[in-house]
Amino acid sequence: MTSQDISHGFMVEDHDINVMLLPGQIARATTFFDEPGTYHIICHEYCGPGHHNMYATIIVEPATTADADTTK
Repeated sequence: MTSQDISHGFMVEDHDINVMLLPGQIARATTFFDEPGTYHIICHEYCGPGHHNMYATIIVEPATTADADTTK
């Protein structure tokens, strides 16, 4: 992840992911979700007038048999 303009804070609610995104730098985060569902991403670092619109979702779908075969 990166930011082109200003510092942002990237957080996945109810998970241990909290990343600062700084202009021109690349940040990485890895996590595993135990349950399928919709997880909310929010910007927790005030980043300007559009801050309240800085959100997204991650949709985690159940693993399939084909997925299980590729992890062995």
